[in-house]
Amino acid sequence: MTEQEKMEAHMKEIGEYFANCPQGSINEMMQPVFSRCDSQEKTYTAGFATDDRAANPNGVLHGGLIATAMDNVMGILSNFYGDSRLTQTISFQVSYLRPGTVGGRLMVRARITKQGRNVQYLNAEAWMEGTPDKLVATATGVYYTKGEKTNLQKPDLHN
Repeated sequence: MTEQEKMEAHMKEIGEYFANCPQGSINEMMQPVFSRCDSQEKTYTAGFATDDRAANPNGVLHGGLIATAMDNVMGILSNFYGDSRLTQTISFQVSYLRPGTVGGRLMVRARITKQGRNVQYLNAEAWMEGTPDKLVATATGVYYTKGEKTNLQKPDLHN
């Protein structure tokens, strides 16, 4: 199996895990749907369906949900390159560039920019499906990669 095939299988397996999270949980609401990944570029792109639960009082996507989607995608990518270990967010910074549309699909692409022995540095971009040239937000994050091995049989990745 090539590195690309391993990466695609891993990303799809994580997506299936999120699809089976307890109903009403944030992980169930924020299910990443695999779009693409590239093992040479160290990127992962996933989409997130949005509905009225994702709206803020102004009727646009809530910034916290945009940040959650970006952290999820960066964390999943970090997990793959961290030897399938639970990765912890050390720092995370997001910049909001324009409102996201409720009812559309929020797309997030993460990229590893530097990988050390214990930490990884990532960035991410978010946009509404069909408009990749109109970014909704950008983010940078630092992830600790020496956590426990991921066990997808657990009901929650954070237990």
